[in-house]
Amino acid sequence: MKIKSLFVLTLLLFSGVLLAHSNIKSSSPSDGEMLNESPEIISLAFLNPVKLIKLKLVGSDQKEVKTDFKPSMSDRSEYRISPEKLPDGEYTVFWTIMGVDGHKMKDEFKFKVMNMSKDEHHDGHDH
Repeated sequence: MKIKSLFVLTLLLFSGVLLAHSNIKSSSPSDGEMLNESPEIISLAFLNPVKLIKLKLVGSDQKEVKTDFKPSMSDRSEYRISPEKLPDGEYTVFWTIMGVDGHKMKDEFKFKVMNMSKDEHHDGHDH
């Protein structure tokens, strides 16, 4: 009888933890996306309201890029962060959220910026 009770208790605890965590629903840029220009906004949308407590944007040179990110004090489903203008390269967004149950979850996604040169934008007019 004790084993059955322990099993039910364990199952209830773990199912509560799993339900309380919120996975990312979408990001912009999306994971693996190639952009023609530096994004003005990096957005993250979660399935449930969470606190975004850490966000770090790192270039392929492993240097952190400045953004206007500030840790969230309230639960929200969507976050929008403005980075400084990004030169060509690969970038990784590292994020950490805290669910309503206090558990932390972290993940990352990558995107590339390949700015089109002025030559590729040539419209045939002399300036």
